Amino acid sequence: MAIWQQGMIVIPAVSEILPKPNKELHFEYEDAWRKLSIDHKKFVEEIDSFIPRAHWVKSNDYFSWKGDTENKEDNDVDLCIDPKSGIIISLGFRFDLRTESPYFLEKILGLCIKNGWKIETYGGFFFQPNLTIIPEVIKQSAWREFLSNPEAYVEKIKDEPWNKKE
Repeated sequence: MAIWQQGMIVIPAVSEILPKPNKELHFEYEDAWRKLSIDHKKFVEEIDSFIPRAHWVKSNDYFSWKGDTENKEDNDVDLCIDPKSGIIISLGFRFDLRTESPYFLEKILGLCIKNGWKIETYGGFFFQPNLTIIPEVIKQSAWREFLSNPEAYVEKIKDEPWNKKE
């Protein structure tokens, strides 16, 4: 992920499944997605309508979209499906912090709102999808913490389990 991107994990709306923050893997909500058993086809079409597919991905169980990086629209969407059933098992996105246009965020957050999904940042901040909360999300992001004080940030994360070399 680029320093100018903010990563998000989409959390499916299943009330009895509580969030399980896991900085190492982004499949911690797979059980919740499987419980909902949502076919991916309509979501692929909807995402296709607002961001182009990453032309280099040639997979039947992983879909990726990539914005126009040369136009400072380095937005991404990643959707993983179960190859046998075709149901969604993971959905995440990254948005470009340099972009002035809210178009991508309006579309992806709109998709989340329409389906009752929640969002978790890669840093573990949970929120209801809403464009007005994005400035607060950015203030709490790891990239901002890193840019504000790189030495303190590196010291803070050095002992995290996901940051250990095997």
